[in-house]
Amino acid sequence: MALKKRIKDIWSRQMTRPVIYKLFTRAVLTLLVIKLAQFFMGKNAPRTANLCAVLGLVFLLGCFLAYLRLDGVKISQFKLPRMKKKDPPFLQKDMADFTDEPITTFDDLDTDEQALAVLIVDAILAVVLLALSLIL
Repeated sequence: MALKKRIKDIWSRQMTRPVIYKLFTRAVLTLLVIKLAQFFMGKNAPRTANLCAVLGLVFLLGCFLAYLRLDGVKISQFKLPRMKKKDPPFLQKDMADFTDEPITTFDDLDTDEQALAVLIVDAILAVVLLALSLIL
């Protein structure tokens, strides 16, 4: 019950875009991992259902770690160094620049909001992958 209240306290409308972007990115990378595993393992590759089950369990573990982060446990995250790139002049403006609402990225969120976004994304992907492992 306390988690539900904590989620309601942290959730805001500005988190929708970062959650959707992170969900799409992780889903595409998950499909890529499944296809690469099948390609490189050849005939020895596990069934798609087994791969989905394993990746679903990995996302459940990520969901649990995000829950612990929300609960106040300090778990260091592995962050890759990012170099800032300069966009060419024709890409410096985005369609979203012409809307009245400011755009929020995942990096703009505070640590609790980031942990909640990761918790939601990992929970959605875990449920989808575990359901696929039962269907396939």
